[in-house]
Amino acid sequence: MASRARSGAALVAALAVLVLPGAAVAGEALWALLRGGGQVVLIRHAVTTPGVGDPAGMRLDDCATQRNLSDEGRRHAGQVGEAFRARGIPVDRVLSSPWCRCLETARLAFGSAEPWPPLGNLYGRPERRDAQVREMRALVGQPRAGGNLVLVSHGSTISALTGVSPGTAEIVVVTPGGDGRFAVAGRLTVHDRKRESRRSISRGATAPPGRPEPPMGGLGSARRPPCRGRPAGCRRLRTADDQHARPADLDALRRFPPGPRHHQPPPAARRDDDVLDPAGEHAPRHVPRSQRAAHG
Repeated sequence: MASRARSGAALVAALAVLVLPGAAVAGEALWALLRGGGQVVLIRHAVTTPGVGDPAGMRLDDCATQRNLSDEGRRHAGQVGEAFRARGIPVDRVLSSPWCRCLETARLAFGSAEPWPPLGNLYGRPERRDAQVREMRALVGQPRAGGNLVLVSHGSTISALTGVSPGTAEIVVVTPGGDGRFAVAGRLTVHDRKRESRRSISRGATAPPGRPEPPMGGLGSARRPPCRGRPAGCRRLRTADDQHARPADLDALRRFPPGPRHHQPPPAARRDDDVLDPAGEHAPRHVPRSQRAAHG
């Protein structure tokens, strides 16, 4: 009976893919597709320490020479595994890029992983693209029975194969079609990217020792206390009825009321690696141009 129910849920999700070609199957329908097995799950490694690409002198056999997961990234990787186990998603095999950040993501999520060179980082390595994509396509396009195949890789590599540029720890589900063909069924994220972005902004707002902190809302020089009744560290502009505002601030507000654009928080700095997010939310503005050129 349970097997029949899983097959029915997978059929409903598969029909949704056929009815809506090119559209992502969202939420529980996509999880139902995974419960039925036979899919390929591409996962980008979780958040790393700051940087773009690979440091100079990086060696695959020495994790100390590479960018590795941050504490936040390790938490996200664990959440991926928890989501799979909580929903009873069957996993037959886990392959990973040989890069340490991918292997750690895979092992924290699924317990073990096999290194597979075709999943390696393509950022700054355009000469490897065709060969790696050819090998990945041959594997991903094979119809499979039983559980799902999990591939943990880099944003640049997943994008080269599927045309999808995933966020860190984001899941891209692919349905094999045979003869190297496949279709992207949808995307899943198990952690709250907006919440983590706000946390990173809040953590990064503190000035170095001995240097005054920047004014909040663009007015005044003193740091505003946390907003009343809202999460600690939240930001909003001072208003005329704000008991914390100084007379000079109130005068400036009356003469120069802020426009709507000033209510938008600054974008979070990108802290992971290898593909520039076209949405701009994670663009590596904090990385000097000279360093970006050096990394690829």
